[in-house]
Amino acid sequence: METTMETEARKEPTLHGAKAADWDPNPSCSEKSTFRKVTVTVSPDWYERLVSESARRKIERAPNRLLAAMLREAVLDYLNRLDAGAGLTFGFRGPQ
Repeated sequence: METTMETEARKEPTLHGAKAADWDPNPSCSEKSTFRKVTVTVSPDWYERLVSESARRKIERAPNRLLAAMLREAVLDYLNRLDAGAGLTFGFRGPQ
């Protein structure tokens, strides 16, 4: 017999009725009312890379140049690859 938790785990991830692949990681402020705040600590190197990407986007007048927006994009990309069975693993792999 399957538990409710197992049943929920088998369901395709959705956000407000949309498939995970269709989620907008950076909706307008009024649409973020159900979002949960997460605090992330990153290395100085990661932070510098995020700031550089933010500056690049600002110069190009590209959308989503805030650090939080870029992190939401990265998390959504990771979750979509997990859903697609990309064989991703958790944890730190260290320098390559």
